[in-house]
Amino acid sequence: MAIATVFGRHADPRLVEGITRDDGSRSGAQGATPFGPYDYSNQPEPFWIDYISDTGDGWDATYTVAYHAAQDKLALSTSETQGDGTKGVQTERGSILIFGGDEVYPAASLEAYETRLILPFEHAFPKGDATESLRLSPHVFAVPGNHDWYDSLVSFTRLFCSRGSFAVWEAPQQRSYFALKLPQGWWLIGTDLQLGNDIDGPQHAFFEQLEKQIGPEESIILCHAEPNWINEKIYPDEYAYRSIRELEALFGDRVKLFLAGDYHHYSRHENDSGGLSPLLPPRE
Repeated sequence: MAIATVFGRHADPRLVEGITRDDGSRSGAQGATPFGPYDYSNQPEPFWIDYISDTGDGWDATYTVAYHAAQDKLALSTSETQGDGTKGVQTERGSILIFGGDEVYPAASLEAYETRLILPFEHAFPKGDATESLRLSPHVFAVPGNHDWYDSLVSFTRLFCSRGSFAVWEAPQQRSYFALKLPQGWWLIGTDLQLGNDIDGPQHAFFEQLEKQIGPEESIILCHAEPNWINEKIYPDEYAYRSIRELEALFGDRVKLFLAGDYHHYSRHENDSGGLSPLLPPRE
C-alpha cells in the first residue's frame, strides 16, 4: 500500500493512457468511440442495471453476491404494497453490470483477480447458462478503487479495458472512467479517483466535453469509488483540495444520485436540507 501510494503520485498511468490511446477515430461498442459515451438510450424499457461494489475478500462472500446477480429475477421483501396487492419488489437481472470499486482485495494482481473475482462469477453464472431473457448482450463496466490501484491499475486495465470479456459479460470499456447514456434522459458516469481522490487532466477534459452533450433537464447517476462527502467530513485536512469537487460542480444539480463503495456495507444518505447525515460509518 505504501509503495503504491508513493509511486502512484509520481507516475500516474492515466496520463500515459491519455497520450498513447488513439484519437477516437476507431469505432467502439454500442456505436461509441473511445472518447464518447456508450449509448443505451434506445434499449427496451424497463432497463435494469446491477451495481456491485467491494466484491469481497474471500470465495464465499464473492460467490454469494455473484450468485444473486446471476438470477433472472429476485423478489425483495419491503413494506410497500404493489398494484396487485402484494408486498415487495420484483427485480430483474441487469442488462449492464457496474462494478463500483475495489473489485479485488486486498491488493491487485492478475492472480488475485482470477481467483478472487473471475472464478466466483464464472461458477455462479457459467457461459453455458446464459439465457435469452437478456434484451441485449450483457455488458460490464468497472470503476477502479484504491485496492485496484495497488499495482498501478495494470491488472484492472487488462481485465476491464482491453475490449475482452468477464464471465458472460462483454467489457467494451476502454478507459478507467466511462459514461453511459441511458433511457429516459438518464446518464451513468463512472470516475477514476486514483489513490488520492484526484481527477487527472485527460479525464477532466473528457467530462468537460461530455457535459456539453447532457441536456439541462437530464439526470446523472455519478459513481465514485469512495463516498467523498463522508471522507471530507472525517478527514478535512486530507480532503481539503480535490479536483473531484470541480467535476461535481461541472454537472451541477443534474446529479440526482451518488453511488459509492469503499465502506463494505450498505448505507443510504439523503441530503434534502443541505446537510450531511450525522450517522457516519466506520473507516475501512
